[in-house]
Amino acid sequence: MQHGGGVTGAEAFYPSTIPSARNGPPPHELRSQGGTLPCAPRNDGAMPAAMGWLANAFTWWNGASWGTSIVTRRRGKEVGRDETGNLYYQDKKDPRRRWVIYAGANDGSRVPPAWQAWLRGTIDDLPDKSLPPVRKFQTRPTPNLTGTMAAFRPDGALGSGRMRPASTGDYEPWIPE
Repeated sequence: MQHGGGVTGAEAFYPSTIPSARNGPPPHELRSQGGTLPCAPRNDGAMPAAMGWLANAFTWWNGASWGTSIVTRRRGKEVGRDETGNLYYQDKKDPRRRWVIYAGANDGSRVPPAWQAWLRGTIDDLPDKSLPPVRKFQTRPTPNLTGTMAAFRPDGALGSGRMRPASTGDYEPWIPE
């Protein structure tokens, strides 16, 4: 996702959502004049909440809702935190019940494989205790990039900017006799 005046998210598909396409100055002029857009990215790269603190009462995709936070405080015991800041909880009465509170977007692909195994009950102890240390050849897991500008686009796809190579002519379709 680009910041600083670039086209992002829905703006790429719905140009009318860009302020300059409606009326008023374009986003980069608003920022240069010291103003901000209502849902513009902040300087630190995070998106501001559209409804502020009230958003957590009605939405689950911006983080833990009020209900989740209340249940987590009453019934959950924090057992760990991963390198991305996700918090992992276990039910106080039934240790088989486990859940995660995401640090950022609620996306299951942002949970590292070791914690994924713990959440699903594949391992009983915490990943630090029950799994071997990470080896040198292992790479860090990446979140699902589908729908982002970093997603793979083959040659000839609309967003790739490259042309698909011409066919080589070695294909012969089967024709029934």
